[in-house]
Amino acid sequence: MSSDDALSVRPSNSSDDDAIARLGGHAFALDPARICAAYELGGPRNGRVICDGPDVIGTSLLLPMGQYFGQRRVSMAGIALVAVEPHYQRQGVASTLLRSMLREQAEEGMGLSTLFVTTKALYRKLGYADAGTRFRAIVDPRHLSADERSGTLLPMDAAGETRVRALYGAHAPAYAGFLDRSEYVWTRILRPWSGRTPTCVLARHDNGQVEGYVSYSKSPTPSGSHEIVVHDMFASSPWGYRRLWSFLGSSCTRLVDGVVLYTAPHDPAYMLLPEQRADVRLADTWMIRLLDLDAAFGQRGYPPRLEATLDIDVYDDVIDENNGQWRLSVSGGRGAIRRGGAGDLRTDIRGLSALYSGFAGPGALAASGLIEGTPAALAIAGTVFGAAQPWMREMF
Repeated sequence: MSSDDALSVRPSNSSDDDAIARLGGHAFALDPARICAAYELGGPRNGRVICDGPDVIGTSLLLPMGQYFGQRRVSMAGIALVAVEPHYQRQGVASTLLRSMLREQAEEGMGLSTLFVTTKALYRKLGYADAGTRFRAIVDPRHLSADERSGTLLPMDAAGETRVRALYGAHAPAYAGFLDRSEYVWTRILRPWSGRTPTCVLARHDNGQVEGYVSYSKSPTPSGSHEIVVHDMFASSPWGYRRLWSFLGSSCTRLVDGVVLYTAPHDPAYMLLPEQRADVRLADTWMIRLLDLDAAFGQRGYPPRLEATLDIDVYDDVIDENNGQWRLSVSGGRGAIRRGGAGDLRTDIRGLSALYSGFAGPGALAASGLIEGTPAALAIAGTVFGAAQPWMREMF
């Protein structure tokens, strides 16, 4: 490999398509056509490549959207499909690519970066911290009730899709970690993608309101039967979840081995199962990293009646502007961060990202060496950020 000075990061263009498809196909063991489709869906301006001279040796995809924390939307850049040429791996190429992308997004005022990873060591070094979960539950069809028969089930059409998006948008902010979904995410949920063709069903209550929807497809199993795989399930009421589970239960013939739901222990869809007898395993832990501190702390929400000040001393070896002492002031459910303060809570950007998400409380983070501070500062941090248990159903 040439020296680091010879490596350059730039937006991808059509001349890079073959290299992107080859690198992504090799990295994720996917048909290269699926990699091309993902980049096309992500948007022509959002691909990034790293080059050694004229040669593309690595690539990644930016996915601008939003993520909810404290019931408010925070601007977020998802990162997906990071791939590096095999003979360039473990030489700092991915780190150079990602550092460039993080700085770029911080300069544009993006609050957060979020991603799913297969290995955490690289991303922890770049300041990412575990922030939320995604569990995989396999529900035995015998434990699904088909008793809730009120209301009307509707197929998806253009008007139905508008209702689905509006229903999700109205209620998603209440769930820490949920996405303000981009077209990239919605398309993968509602439309044919990656060899699957989803079926989407809406549940309309007798009062005329659509109160839930489910998007699912069927996947063959080694036994010769199949599973029902739920890509999305959301409802605005307990009735909505009961009606959707009743529909799925009535759809389970003897050829259905199970219903797969990506969930969390506190997911209302899981909590409202007629019987919580499922094979539940942790599928993914996703990570976040703070980018522009003013955006990250100013856009999120906080407990509405809390009046608090937290002084933070931050170290960030990727984004220089984040270094130093900051004072976070919280009032009336909103927050603002400014230079100054006494630095009562000390952390690097990874520890601050973990604290911000609410995935773990200050006590656990201090015990693991991610943050340190005075007892008063740790207590204030616990009140400000709480224990939100972020999660999400979809993967990007």
